[in-house]
This record gives sequence, C-alpha cells and structure tokens, in this order.
Amino acid sequence: IKGKNANNDLWQKAKLGLQAISTNLADKVKLGLASFPGSDTNNACDAPKEILKLDNYKTNSSDANIFVSAVANMADPNSSALTPTDQALKYVLDNAPEIYSPGNQVPKFVVLITDGLPQCTIGGTDTKSLMSNSVYYASELLKKGIQTYVVGFGSVSNELKNNLNQIAIAGGTYGFYEAESVNALVQAFENMFGCSTYN
Repeated sequence: IKGKNANNDLWQKAKLGLQAISTNLADKVKLGLASFPGSDTNNACDAPKEILKLDNYKTNSSDANIFVSAVANMADPNSSALTPTDQALKYVLDNAPEIYSPGNQVPKFVVLITDGLPQCTIGGTDTKSLMSNSVYYASELLKKGIQTYVVGFGSVSNELKNNLNQIAIAGGTYGFYEAESVNALVQAFENMFGCSTYN
C-alpha cells in the first residue's frame, strides 16, 4: 500500500480498513503486507518495506491478529515521501518465488492500494514513464499467474482513475476499485475475495 500521505486521517482510515479486512477474510485468504516507499525520508522513492511475510500468516481467525498487529505497528507517513508505484510492483515481481510458495496452485494476487499518481523524482522520471513501468510490471506478474488488484483510496481524480485502470487491466483484473472510507475499502476486498477460499 502507499504508506506515505500528508492526509493522516486518510492513512488511519486505510489502516482501520485493512484490520477489518483481515478479520472478515481470515479463513479465506493468506495475507502479507508491505508499505512503499520503503525508506522513511523526504523524497523517498525506493522499493517497499515488507512488514508481514505471506508465510507468516495462516488462514484461520486466530492468525488474523498477526495482520491486525502488523497494520497497527506501521509507522505514520512521511508527508514528503513519493509514490514509486512501479517499484512496488517490481519488488513483487523480483521476489515472487520467495513471496509465494513455489508449486502452490492456489490463486495468487497483489493488491495495490494508493491515493496518488506514480511519482518519483530520481533521475527526473516523469509520471508517464512510471505508469508505463507500472503497467509493464503488472503484465509481467500476470504472466507468472499473479493478478494485480488496484484500489484508489480517497478522492480519486480522473487522471488517477485512468492510470489505475491501466494497471488493473494489465494485471488481469479488468478495472480498479474506488474507496473513500473504511467500509468501502472492506467492501472492495469482499468483492475481490469474499466468494472464494484461497489457501
């Protein structure tokens, strides 16, 4: 998820939504957690920080507490950090064999939650290039059998809607979800996973 936002109220809503999700879907989905960018510095633009490894979460209600605690302990955002969406997806792509159990035939997913356009000033990279990179990495994940779901959280501009749709479509999920509240975020996840069991 995009863990760096000046709107701390939105950040808290995202955390509450994720905690509710883990409780609702505890017996259906194994969950991991990462926040990007990984560095808590001004203008940070690096790969995500993995907070909870997927293998440390089992599909039962007692282990939902592991995810709830991991979310609660996430550091408050640095308002000057950037949004390296492409680096977040590249991290999953590069580390897929370690993140997802090799040979496990259950469906595998990435859920990207963000409230902003891809942004990174390193090397003068512009939003268009970052978007192209993000779409590419989502499509490469799909080739490995890993779909990418996308959630635009908060007030989503038309430009952001278009960009998030491109990533979702490249990731094999046909379109992004929009959520502005805790309940809407929970509902988005229910729509993604609530009808099936993924162990």
